[in-house]
Amino acid sequence: MDEGGEWRTFGDSNKADPSRVGSANNPFLESEQLDTMISSSGGSNAYTLKGSIGACLYIACKLENCPRTFKEISVITSVQKREIGRCYKIISKEIDSKGIMATGDIVARFCSDLNLDLKIQRVAATVSRNTQENGCLTGRSPDSIAAAIIYLVLYLFPESKDAQKDIQHITNVTEVTIKNTYKDLVAHKNEIIPNDLVEPSLIANLPKT
Repeated sequence: MDEGGEWRTFGDSNKADPSRVGSANNPFLESEQLDTMISSSGGSNAYTLKGSIGACLYIACKLENCPRTFKEISVITSVQKREIGRCYKIISKEIDSKGIMATGDIVARFCSDLNLDLKIQRVAATVSRNTQENGCLTGRSPDSIAAAIIYLVLYLFPESKDAQKDIQHITNVTEVTIKNTYKDLVAHKNEIIPNDLVEPSLIANLPKT
């Protein structure tokens, strides 16, 4: 296929009268000049492409066993976390996202960054798995869910409760978001917390907010 620009003959005579009506193909352009702009710029879809790239990067990291949060992807792509999350939800409907949406890997990484004991990590992993199966936090971002799970689990281990103050810094999730997500999570405590690994009295006495 000729990669040169398009030339077309205009004129009634049989003589060549070429006029260039298209530039040479440029593989570095997003649509290779084959699209037509029919809407005003600056609309709600202005960042759709970048948001999609961020969402795909988030998914790719998860698939390669090096999960990153929306916040981390936002920092390196300069795309708002909300936009990445919105595109992620759209993309995840089009692919087999079972496993991609799991927060287990993120929980494990956050626990490691917080230097939590293995017994705490074990409970956090179980709570994460049960939370996903329960579906009680559907719609929340994985990093917010992971932060809230660790926040909840640390209540079950009073000797390590001081680590709660470091969760916001390690996870890049705001304190307000962590507490709001925790509030939704703790409402399902009897369904998600393994009573064979935790004293029932500690589960019963979890604060509601």
